[in-house]
Amino acid sequence: MLHLFYKILVVIILILLFFVAGGGISQNDRFKIEKVVVEGTNESDQNKIRELAQERLKGNYFFIYARENSYLFPRKEISTEERSGEKS
Repeated sequence: MLHLFYKILVVIILILLFFVAGGGISQNDRFKIEKVVVEGTNESDQNKIRELAQERLKGNYFFIYARENSYLFPRKEISTEERSGEKS
């Protein structure tokens, strides 16, 4: 029984380490979104959309994973809010 407990404990620790290591990798500047380009709309709308996107890219997921990571950025969230802003 004690042997099973140690196996479970080791698995939990490994999962936690991978979670934290992935967060560290997501903070790497190589994956950082540095510039937001908006096409297909007028200049004032471009500025609004760019500001919205930059606002959504601030912060982290679960206090670890960078939202501005090019693989993790919130595409749906930005696209949905941009469309709802057009309707009003």
